[in-house]
Amino acid sequence: MTTNRIIAVLNGIVAWIIVPISILTTFVLGLLVSITFGLLLFPISLIWIVLFYGPLIGLSWFYEKARFLRILTSVVGIPMAVVGSAFVTLMPSMGDTESRASKLLACDVFPYTWHLYHFAKADPLIKYSNGYDDLLRIFNKIDRRDIPTNEYIIKMKVDNGWH
Repeated sequence: MTTNRIIAVLNGIVAWIIVPISILTTFVLGLLVSITFGLLLFPISLIWIVLFYGPLIGLSWFYEKARFLRILTSVVGIPMAVVGSAFVTLMPSMGDTESRASKLLACDVFPYTWHLYHFAKADPLIKYSNGYDDLLRIFNKIDRRDIPTNEYIIKMKVDNGWH
C-alpha cells in the first residue's frame, strides 16, 4: 500500500502542472483525431498499451508473485504509473469516459494493476490472490466526485457478482 500512496501523492503534485496543459492538448489532439477520422486514436492507444499498460500489468504480476522483488518493482513502476497517468490526462477521450477512467485507474491502483485486470474480466480466482483486499481498499478510497471512475468501479463490481 505504500507504493500506492506514493503514486497518489506524486499524481497530486503532477496534476498542478498537467491539468492546465491538458485543456490545450485535449482540444488540439481532439481536432487532429476528428480531422483524421479517428485514425490518430490507433497510435495513441498503441503507445498506451506498449509503454504503460503492458509494463504496469507485468510489474504488478512480479509484485504479486515475487515478494523479494517488490522494492525493485516499486522503484520501476512508480514513475511509469505517474507518467502513464499524465499521458492519459493529456490525451483526448473523444467521449469514451469509461476507457479513460479504466486507464487512469490502471495507473492509480499500481501495484495492483494485475489484480484490476483480472477483476475487470470478472475472473473469480482473483478473490484468492494476496492483493485483492488491497485493491478493494483502494476502490473505497477513490474520490466520490470522480463520477466516471466510480461508475466504472460499480460496473466491475456488478460484473463480479456484487449486489
